[in-house]
Amino acid sequence: MRQPLHVKAMGLHMFHTFVLTLATTLALPVVLPTIAEDFNAPVTTVVWILIAYFLGLGGATVALGDITTYFDRRALVVLGLAVDVLVMSVIFFTTDIYVFIICRFLSAAFRVFLWVILQVIAIGGFPPERRGKAVGYSMFASGLGLVLSTTFTGFVADNLGWRWLFMGTSVVYLAMIPAVFLLLPKLPPEAENRKPLSEFDFLGSVLLVVGAIALITSGQLLVLGLSSDASTALPAVLAVTAVASLAGFVWVELHAEAPILKLSIFRIPSVTLAAAQATVMGFATGSIGLMLPFMLRLGYGWSQAHLGNVLIAQNAARPPAGPVAGYLSDKFGSVAVFLPAAGINVIGQIGLALLGASPAVHVVVGVLLIWGTGQAVMQTANMRQIFASLPANQLHLAPSLNLTMSTLGITAGFAFGSLAIDRAQDASEGGAAFLDRMDEALLVVTVLFTIGI
Repeated sequence: MRQPLHVKAMGLHMFHTFVLTLATTLALPVVLPTIAEDFNAPVTTVVWILIAYFLGLGGATVALGDITTYFDRRALVVLGLAVDVLVMSVIFFTTDIYVFIICRFLSAAFRVFLWVILQVIAIGGFPPERRGKAVGYSMFASGLGLVLSTTFTGFVADNLGWRWLFMGTSVVYLAMIPAVFLLLPKLPPEAENRKPLSEFDFLGSVLLVVGAIALITSGQLLVLGLSSDASTALPAVLAVTAVASLAGFVWVELHAEAPILKLSIFRIPSVTLAAAQATVMGFATGSIGLMLPFMLRLGYGWSQAHLGNVLIAQNAARPPAGPVAGYLSDKFGSVAVFLPAAGINVIGQIGLALLGASPAVHVVVGVLLIWGTGQAVMQTANMRQIFASLPANQLHLAPSLNLTMSTLGITAGFAFGSLAIDRAQDASEGGAAFLDRMDEALLVVTVLFTIGI
């Protein structure tokens, strides 16, 4: 039986998402200490391996997502895979930390083609009233990868070396290229989306990329300056650059013949609401995700292996919760599912702040399950809302907008979490005093999250 195109694209998207989350994204902090030793580099430099990835996502997603409306989409998927194969192979062999950081940026930027194109075909192939079900499939794949990622990353790093995480992913992506040719036909832009290349909004793209990168970088450097008494002049210059670039971007988009982001979509209340929700969720995810390992390690004195196994609980609910949340979002509406999940999330965050000085492992696992369930359901309902709200000829903006706003929130969360950890360490040497300050930071995140929602 011949499968519809969106079913084939969903299979590729789920496999790509699983591999992506399994090996080289959110579990990478597990091996950062080893990477720092291999390159003989300070942590303040090595952490840019993570930041560069989010710079690529936050800076390039909307601009490169718009390019998918000009060229054959199968060719762009192959290009994204080929670039990723190349840069991950370079990472495997490089001895220069700055080459590593640049490769991470390029990897994230070109993964946008796979992320946007496969999602739009896979989820957009379903009617709007059933797109929650499709989003649920995607959440299942990412959840499965996240559940296994910590254990998998640690195992590969201990037995083969951290570089094999990248080479292994490179080999898998190389094998995906013939699979793409086999499963997907040529995919020229659809008639209603087709535009001559001469209309491409180059100036708007440059302004958006510069503005987003300057905004993210200024926040990270400001935190570094506040925590080390370094000069804040450069962050200030970058912040001004970000404001000027983003203001120029808005002006260009209002006057461009073929804008990369039609600002009129923000007149759709559900789209504006979903974009704001994605930013708020990203902030909570980034800040808490960064603070939790330090709480467990420095506050409770847990070993690296022990805390890694316990932290699996925060993603354990994602594989089953994603499809269920997608089904319920289709049946009752995204907002009706999102708001109760936000309440569950708040309960989980308060629980994390009230764990005490020496909680039992099962209590920590239980609280993480509550928080993780709320996160998974919210993210599914949020993505479904964006995909169900945009017209068919603008569906490529759904993953682009969601990913950009989430990334901005996550990087802001990283900045807040880094500052909170640094202040807690300065005021104490671990133990109860450190935990008290981390608990205060968690409550602040909970209050900001609640106000934002």
